[in-house]
Amino acid sequence: MRFRKDNRGYSLVEVIVVVAMIAVLVTGISLSISIIYNSNARAGAYNIRSEMADLKVYSMSKDASSARMKLYRSSYDGDVYAQLQHKEGGSWEDYRDPQKVATRKVTVTCVKKDGSSVVLDGGAANYVCMAFDRGTGSMIDTVDDTVLVDKIIVEGGHKKYTLILYALTGKVEVINESV
Repeated sequence: MRFRKDNRGYSLVEVIVVVAMIAVLVTGISLSISIIYNSNARAGAYNIRSEMADLKVYSMSKDASSARMKLYRSSYDGDVYAQLQHKEGGSWEDYRDPQKVATRKVTVTCVKKDGSSVVLDGGAANYVCMAFDRGTGSMIDTVDDTVLVDKIIVEGGHKKYTLILYALTGKVEVINESV
């Protein structure tokens, strides 16, 4: 039995097939990652809107000067949280446990009525507090360190969601803006 030593390497067809398979795998992985980041931004925007609705209901059931929502990024895990608080005996107490509204994979920017903006980045004094009036349901800035927020921008992946806050009515509208 004779063995033929004819080892010339890979043929061009084999190399093209392998390169095509790698390209398909890379495309699939990048699309999966993009979808995950996009869904994080969407979920964050709608979670913030939901927490604001909870704050409005809670505010209208309590004294107008005794309820607020603190929106902040945790320096511990990097996620964004909404904390409903009420005033008890001159100090702010948590109404319930902080609710995670967005992951660390998204950027949350709050644009105030005066045009300045706050990017929630996990700093110690980096948060935004919002409150609603008990009688009208409109947003107010008369409760301690609350501010009137014009919009909240949530970005992740290739998606950008803007929450438009109507101060007079307290309505919050989510707009999808692709980046």
